[in-house]
Amino acid sequence: MLEIRKTAIALEEEELLELERIVIDRDEKDALVFLKKSVYDKVARSQQGRLKSHLDTIVQSLGKLNEKAIPRMRGKEICKALLSRGETLC
Repeated sequence: MLEIRKTAIALEEEELLELERIVIDRDEKDALVFLKKSVYDKVARSQQGRLKSHLDTIVQSLGKLNEKAIPRMRGKEICKALLSRGETLC
């Protein structure tokens, strides 16, 4: 899953030619393949190592709570624990 934020990618010359061909030909099938291969995959690779689960923030915010107990907690219990600590994540 991608992190939703501004991201820049570089397209090679052959990718730009392919993009131009897709637009001129109005080729929907190749357009989807191009988006997956030349855009989505590049964005995903650029974000590798920087992505965090939304649960990472919650676990960090819970601080001193027993980390072994966290997986057994339900969403409402986690929110209640966070709110009792003054957090506003929930």
